[in-house]
Amino acid sequence: LDTDSGCLPSAVKGISAQDREVIYSVARELKNSLFRDFHQFGPVALALSKPDIQEKITGSDYLATIEGLRELQKHIDSNVPSIAKAASSNKSECDAPTVDNLQVVYTNLVTLLQQFS
Repeated sequence: LDTDSGCLPSAVKGISAQDREVIYSVARELKNSLFRDFHQFGPVALALSKPDIQEKITGSDYLATIEGLRELQKHIDSNVPSIAKAASSNKSECDAPTVDNLQVVYTNLVTLLQQFS
């Protein structure tokens, strides 16, 4: 479905099928739960090839975790700006599943950061 959409941002095209499934799983968790946990976003960072950010997010140091979450937000802002823009307007020009899932993750990430920082 993603590849058929023809509208994937270049940063999303390179995401493996396994990593797309990770993003889907996290987005599904976020949609189905009112509770947000900092560590939920670690697998997304890893799926976006940012193991350094993932390590910060999943660590036990609260300040490092918040820093890792901010870095993940900045990474999406700079590398997939269409995701960030669409998430802030609740409207996307691309209906590919991975784009939708990243928008869910990004929206929840921003909300979490606003609540805890």
